Amino acid sequence: DALPIYDWWDILLHVQPGMVQNLVEKLHEEYMRQNAALQQVLSTRIVAMKASLCKLSPATVARVCDYHAKLFLIAISCTLKSLLRPTQLNTPDKSPGDRLTEICSKITDIDIDKVMINLKIGRA
Repeated sequence: DALPIYDWWDILLHVQPGMVQNLVEKLHEEYMRQNAALQQVLSTRIVAMKASLCKLSPATVARVCDYHAKLFLIAISCTLKSLLRPTQLNTPDKSPGDRLTEICSKITDIDIDKVMINLKIGRA
């Protein structure tokens, strides 16, 4: 029952515009069947695949911007989380990412430099 492994570009070359919506849905369904650890590993790749597929059909081209925006926000989130110092921002009940979310929800500054200064000094 195993499917042969194809290169992603091979699949994109053979997809017809009418197949895109169904493929995106099936890709999402298969992704959701995976365990949480594998979903975490594959999350950005799946979003990139969905964006690539949606570019192929005029009916789904508007969703391409949504997928690219999501990839951009994931990249920003990863960058900010990588700047955290776990020994300073980690509490026993919260991970550094949870702490960042808490701090950012309290800080209304739009300037990223001010946000980073607040993170460094531990104010919230």
